[in-house]
Amino acid sequence: MKKKTHFLLFGVCLLIAAWLSFGRGNGVSASVLPETPLTGPVVVELFTSQGCSSCPPADEYLHQLSTRAHVIALSCHVTYWDRLGWDDTLGRDFCGERQGSYSTAQGRGGGVFTPEMVVNGVKSVIGNKSWMIVNALKVQDGRVKPISIVKEDDGSFRVALPAHNIAQNHPTRIVAFFYRPDETVPIGRGENSGQTLTYVRPVLSMSTLLGHWDGQNKTLSIKKSNIPDDAAGFAVIVQRGENADGAIIEAGEIRFRN
Repeated sequence: MKKKTHFLLFGVCLLIAAWLSFGRGNGVSASVLPETPLTGPVVVELFTSQGCSSCPPADEYLHQLSTRAHVIALSCHVTYWDRLGWDDTLGRDFCGERQGSYSTAQGRGGGVFTPEMVVNGVKSVIGNKSWMIVNALKVQDGRVKPISIVKEDDGSFRVALPAHNIAQNHPTRIVAFFYRPDETVPIGRGENSGQTLTYVRPVLSMSTLLGHWDGQNKTLSIKKSNIPDDAAGFAVIVQRGENADGAIIEAGEIRFRN
């Protein structure tokens, strides 16, 4: 009797733990990420899809990260899962291309998977594994300089980049990522059919602001007319590599509407 009672209590504890792990009313099982104090910006790009059944916990982890100081969280929705019968409403072809470029640059032969988080352009982790995420944040903390972004009276934005020591043989680009407001989407088909899921900072577009930077102090201006009408904010990153697929060395973000 005692063994049966212990097994019953153990089962009840597992059920309670599973119930407590559901995230934001989405039916998403995701634990709470431990707090990781950060000293400077850390860029986390999540490659995700509405058609991927393994992705909702990663989407929830990105939501948690997006509320924390010094984390620049970007949700890049790939389209290669659309073949399963649900076209991702936030999907962008360039997200899959960027993910493939990362894979090639990191020596993985261009192979891609979801959910994948890429931290500071160099550290790839499985996006629904909390311990991997926390470890990557700790390792990558302090490696990126902050960029100042200030809104001007005319609606444009002034982007100030501090000087950085860059070798001539290291191509370095300045890229902007414009993202939409957080969006809740009812999924009609595919692996997540019937779920209603929330996505944070879904990337609308990426634009190269400067194709080659010499590392000197520099100020750029992003005109209001160059910002998508449905953008809620944007991040600016300085990244190594011909295809901006290497280490991120400077980054900043501004959010101007919910």
